[in-house]
Amino acid sequence: MTVRRRARRACDVTMTNTLKPRDAKDAEAAVGLALAEGKTLEIVGQSSKRGIGRAAQWDLSLDLSDLRA
Repeated sequence: MTVRRRARRACDVTMTNTLKPRDAKDAEAAVGLALAEGKTLEIVGQSSKRGIGRAAQWDLSLDLSDLRA
């Protein structure tokens, strides 16, 4: 299975291009997807610091709030 397929299957992908992996393998696949497609990636936990600093733009967001060990 290609990196793209694994990441798309493993993560919930919303209309805003947010990847929400459920475990470490899913997170790895999501990062691999971003690398393979040359996309910039924002890594978010609980989004508590999102409003701090200057605004930036990313192609994809990796939301780790649902990550399970």
